[in-house]
Amino acid sequence: LERKGVETEKGNINREIKKHNSIVRAVRERIAELTSWLNDFTKVLFEKYEQYKEEKKEEYENKAELFNLYEYISIYYDLQGEKARKLNPYASNKKISADLNRFSKARIYLSDNRLQTIADLQGKITELQGKNKNIYQDIKTKTQRIETLHQCLVYADIIKANRKVYEEWKGKSFLFKDSFYNAHQEEIDKYQRAKGRIEKLSGESALKAKSWKKEIESLESEISKLNRQSQSIKEEYEQINHIKYAVKTVNDDYGIDLSIEIDKAIKRGEKPSVIAQIKKYQEQQEAYEKRKDKTKDYYRKEER
Repeated sequence: LERKGVETEKGNINREIKKHNSIVRAVRERIAELTSWLNDFTKVLFEKYEQYKEEKKEEYENKAELFNLYEYISIYYDLQGEKARKLNPYASNKKISADLNRFSKARIYLSDNRLQTIADLQGKITELQGKNKNIYQDIKTKTQRIETLHQCLVYADIIKANRKVYEEWKGKSFLFKDSFYNAHQEEIDKYQRAKGRIEKLSGESALKAKSWKKEIESLESEISKLNRQSQSIKEEYEQINHIKYAVKTVNDDYGIDLSIEIDKAIKRGEKPSVIAQIKKYQEQQEAYEKRKDKTKDYYRKEER
């Protein structure tokens, strides 16, 4: 009957079976594709995870724990918190508030300047020392120039005050020149000395009072700007000294010797420049402690 174009129940069942089998094959193929994709994805995830673990392992192995300034100041303020709790309520709250303010400033300073290790801190100290030295030299040079210009202005006034007599003397004939000079020697000599000094100081004989005054104003403005920069560096030094004090306090409290950390840094294969900065930090700290002890001994002897 199916051949004659008449549908039968058996034929319908067979068609449903074929349709079902087709759907099942399609689902199986899709599942196979998804399984393959998931396997690849899982493999990629596993590789990434293994890579992440290896990176974190290297990070932890290479991390200089004792050089972490954030940990130093955190431990330091924990120690300060313990001290605060031993005080009366008013003093305790006052100390906790002050410590929290210093702690916040220290963290902000470290973050703003991207300082994490003692080597970083020493690098910043060296940088500030270089800036401060340049500012000092610049101010010194500009101050000396101002002094020179002020001298030029003084000599210019002397020249103006005695110019009339000098020019009259220069205009005298040979017969009357000596007698005029003898009568006005002081004025003429002042003029000539002032003229010579200006030529020596300014490198030229022309009087440029307006130009000199303008230059003085400009130099004074530049010095004011440099002084503000110097004050800013001074404030940075105060913040750094507080962080250094926190480092020293923690090291003393926990019995940490920076020499041990230098050895560890060498074993970890740190750059020579990093190790040099740590050594420099240690040397400066030791020199500071010696100066402090020397000052204490001096005042003890004075009291006796």
